[in-house]
Amino acid sequence: MKDIYFIECGILRKGEYHICEYCKAKMIRRLNGQQRYCSIRCSLKSKQKQTKPNISEKHVINNKIIFFNEPGHGKRKGKKFICKQCNKEFITRMDFKPKYCSQQCKINYHKTLYFKKPCANCGKIISKRFKETRKSKTKNIFCNSSCAASYNNTFKRKSRRSKVEIMLFEMLKKEFSSLKFVPNDKKLLDGLEIDIAIPSLKLGIEWNGIVHHKPIYGQAKLDIIQERDAKKQILAQQKDINLIVITDLVSTEAKVKEAFVSVSKIIRELTN
Repeated sequence: MKDIYFIECGILRKGEYHICEYCKAKMIRRLNGQQRYCSIRCSLKSKQKQTKPNISEKHVINNKIIFFNEPGHGKRKGKKFICKQCNKEFITRMDFKPKYCSQQCKINYHKTLYFKKPCANCGKIISKRFKETRKSKTKNIFCNSSCAASYNNTFKRKSRRSKVEIMLFEMLKKEFSSLKFVPNDKKLLDGLEIDIAIPSLKLGIEWNGIVHHKPIYGQAKLDIIQERDAKKQILAQQKDINLIVITDLVSTEAKVKEAFVSVSKIIRELTN
């Protein structure tokens, strides 16, 4: 056979005849080369033809091809699937990725993903997905971000408490086990925080450390703290709540014991 030569990228190369595997056109390729198609277009079309449909194996009963009549399209290749909602077997085109046998089954399935619950802040009934409550540690849901912020500002407990405040709380709790003591309460004074509250006696205890009296963090911060303390006193008087303020500039164990004696005396007077 006569040798065949062709120019590739400006270089004379030895070649051979080959038939394109897609369009069957005659072409020239390198001698003993691996080129199978005459063009990139034929290569892409061949790959698309060979690509199997991406069908979720979870819902496919078997890989057996079934022929069925599709309205308006005639005879089609299809496979059997299982509906995700009703577990009913159905046949549809093999290039589809079905999960439901009908639109109604799809609607019914998505309804099970939602539940109705009142907003933790305003009480409005809202519909939410189950996965949204899994993200919340408290399992509370809100109708919007405004309600969430309002709730957290009113009821969320602060994470830091002074050692002396915790010590007093534990001593009182142990001494008066029949009473309910609430740390960092925000309900008695409508959002303003009370260090230790006894709701049944309408009694609040405020442990005011040195930051309530001296500008440790600056004069501006001190003014804000003292203004808030004044608001607490006014609101406590309006709501007929006895608010005990303990002034502490040293934070010692002796100071805690002294405060415990005075507070215990007041609690006994209120309970008798």
